[in-house]
Amino acid sequence: MEDMIVRLREDLPELKSSFKLVNTKLSTLSSAPTTTELVQSVQDLQGGIQDKTARLAELVQKGIQVVSKEEAAAMDKELVYWSKKATARKRAFDGLMGILEDGMSRDVIYEKAGIEL
Repeated sequence: MEDMIVRLREDLPELKSSFKLVNTKLSTLSSAPTTTELVQSVQDLQGGIQDKTARLAELVQKGIQVVSKEEAAAMDKELVYWSKKATARKRAFDGLMGILEDGMSRDVIYEKAGIEL
């Protein structure tokens, strides 16, 4: 009986470490998606692909041209350029109106410039 207790005490640390390892694996497997969840995800993705393919086919039938990445990048660059120009012109206009409004009202300035609101 004494030998059995000593042997069990010697085996206890190894059993604890193997228990922790198996428990970690169990928690990993428990957190993983189930087969039915994976099947549902795949079906959802396939449905999305079919929807997008149908929309793309409609656009191609209508003759809408696909824009390449390079063309999109060029358009974005041009948008930034013209946005900066518009901001600069707005600041210049506001500065000019600030100077002109010291002597006249905005309505009078617009009337003299022939601008109709």
